Amino acid sequence: MQIAEALLLSEEMLRKHLQDYQISKKLKPENGGSKEKFSFKQSQKLIAHLHSHTYLYTKDIAAYVESVFGIVYSVAGMCDWLKRNNFSYKKPSIVPGKADKKLQEIWIAEYFKFKQNLKYDETICFGDGVHPTHNTQLSYGWIKKGFRKEICSNTGRQRFNISGAVDIIEGKVHFQEDPMLNAQATISFLDKIEKAYPEKRRIHIFLDNARYYKNQAVKNYLEGSKIQLHFLPPYSPNLNPIERLWKWLKQRVIYNTYYEYFDDFRQAIFGFLSSVSNIDPLSILGQEFSRKVRDCFQAIGASLPNS
Repeated sequence: MQIAEALLLSEEMLRKHLQDYQISKKLKPENGGSKEKFSFKQSQKLIAHLHSHTYLYTKDIAAYVESVFGIVYSVAGMCDWLKRNNFSYKKPSIVPGKADKKLQEIWIAEYFKFKQNLKYDETICFGDGVHPTHNTQLSYGWIKKGFRKEICSNTGRQRFNISGAVDIIEGKVHFQEDPMLNAQATISFLDKIEKAYPEKRRIHIFLDNARYYKNQAVKNYLEGSKIQLHFLPPYSPNLNPIERLWKWLKQRVIYNTYYEYFDDFRQAIFGFLSSVSNIDPLSILGQEFSRKVRDCFQAIGASLPNS
């Protein structure tokens, strides 16, 4: 009786738990978990299945378990099993479907070997183009419970083009607005970068495989230039640090912000880029830049699709 009172359980419930323990060595009440229903091999098989199949609902996992293993789990019980086996409910990451993980791993190893042997009169930049579109983009934020926060949107799709490059050695940012991104814009931007480094003997610029970067006019320009172009593996935006700058730009300027007029939108973007191109590395913004925009790479490859 005293034990039942201490545990805030009725005598009948306490007797049931004692019987459960005697029969199946069950140590916890049903609402707090139970003994493992899977064998080790079954657990490993389910874990492998969940690595290749992403379920939206826990009830569907429980249904799969019952159909394949003949084991019945409640939704709550299935959730407990998932947590015990280090699963969490989150969004997967989108990666290019044709990304080659092995090729990326080889490139990463070669890149750091190349960087290690860089001479004092050389530098490394990563370049890319971006097309900011004048429309509101929503993202997460802290909003009071029970309150529906509304942000206005634009009906137009007006956009502009920016050529950008980030110097991974000196932490510099280069950018310019272009009528369109093509070979002519590329030559203009490369010339701007070259003039920014009068003391450098060689400027290495890493780019994706956009066709205009490999245009004959660009090749002709490079014959008399200090710039040497290097190309990333196909479908590898994760290997370009400037993609992180574009993401940071969205976080700081675009997400959850309404710009009624296109000129205000454009000025906000160029204001941000101007601030990071003349940044004090010891400032709060400078330290954030160093953390976010750096050549720290992870090879990626597309997961197997659900079947």
